[in-house]
Amino acid sequence: VYLEADQLAIRSLFSTSLNMVSSMSSVAKYLDEPTINLIAEKTFGKQADSVDRLLNMDALVLLNTLSSNIPGRLRLLGLPDYGLDAELTMSARFLNKRLDYIETSEDQLRFFQMTPAEVYAGAITFVMKLFQNESDAILYLNKNISLTRAAASGDEEAIVSEMKSDGFNEFNKYTITDRNESITEKIVSRLSENKDKSAFVALGAAHLAGEGSVVQRLKAKGY
Repeated sequence: VYLEADQLAIRSLFSTSLNMVSSMSSVAKYLDEPTINLIAEKTFGKQADSVDRLLNMDALVLLNTLSSNIPGRLRLLGLPDYGLDAELTMSARFLNKRLDYIETSEDQLRFFQMTPAEVYAGAITFVMKLFQNESDAILYLNKNISLTRAAASGDEEAIVSEMKSDGFNEFNKYTITDRNESITEKIVSRLSENKDKSAFVALGAAHLAGEGSVVQRLKAKGY
């Protein structure tokens, strides 16, 4: 069983590491003052030095911090916020299957480091909008449900459509689309090492459809 990555390790790294990708002082150039003040207050409270502390943060750490609040908000609305990583991990261990990861946290970090500051600004603005507005948060959750259903049914057109209308569209280009080649090569390597065994590979739906998807790249290699 191969999962995309060890999500616990990634969340830990992205929550605690400093100066990993882009400083908020660079990202702030693409945000207006009211938004900066609002983010600073949301992150550090109403403190005199909250904006200065914000500008010294790493953009990816901030994005992770803000995003972690969205599930909590959805729980308050009585909506689920769980994923399949834990369930797949437990199932693999229960069935005594070998469990491995396609990417390390360092592999993913490399692509986050190549993401421009203005793209981080757009993603952070979108997350703030989700957290502030209940209807937007519900709409975003419903879009994720639609994406999951599209993936389950194998509807590639629907997956691509949902991804294009996502508020993270530009951010996804750097952190999902551009990673597909690397992910494909790692999958092929894992399969080549275990030719006599079947494998179950679990990836996020965003990697499975559209131009340059992992599925398309694997087919081109004869899979």
